[in-house]
Amino acid sequence: MGAGGSVRPARHILIVERDMIVGIGLAEDLLDQGFRVSGPFISSDEVLAVLSTDPPDAAILDPALR
Repeated sequence: MGAGGSVRPARHILIVERDMIVGIGLAEDLLDQGFRVSGPFISSDEVLAVLSTDPPDAAILDPALR
């Protein structure tokens, strides 16, 4: 809860991961911790669509993606 007993909105995390098993595992862990998750995504086209309509508070990016 936030100050004064108000409920804060969940932080939005974007996941970009080439290995879907890893990406899904990350997403499940973050959801369990109360985050709002977009992804996992494997292509830049998908990511750009999300960024333009629902920008995240943070992102987890696969460093091996080009």
